[in-house]
Amino acid sequence: MKVFAFSGDGKYVKIGESNETAQWYAITSAVKNFIKNISKGDEVEVRATKNSVGKLELQFINVTKKASDSGSTPRYGKSPEEQESIKRQAIGHMVSRTLIALQGQVDVNNIQKVAEELYKKYQELVG
Repeated sequence: MKVFAFSGDGKYVKIGESNETAQWYAITSAVKNFIKNISKGDEVEVRATKNSVGKLELQFINVTKKASDSGSTPRYGKSPEEQESIKRQAIGHMVSRTLIALQGQVDVNNIQKVAEELYKKYQELVG
């Protein structure tokens, strides 16, 4: 069986042989910690039970084959490019907050150099 989607609220996962026949399974406390390591496209083995209202609840999940890195999308839909963009934005925000804190202590004539040095330093720290 294959993982096709995760619900927006993080309470359900869509698993099946094809996207058309896949079913939604409720994520229970028994599998909550394991589901974090599963991505869309992974091949999985599952055990589920039906609750009193007929909903499928996951009791066991195991990855039998990870999705290939080339075609898979991470669980939260963040591609490597999106993650890199978020990182750059966060570093830019850190630099701006630092410059605000340093107002009056930095020479206005070399503010660009200070901003570039801060950006490089934060890049080293963040990774």
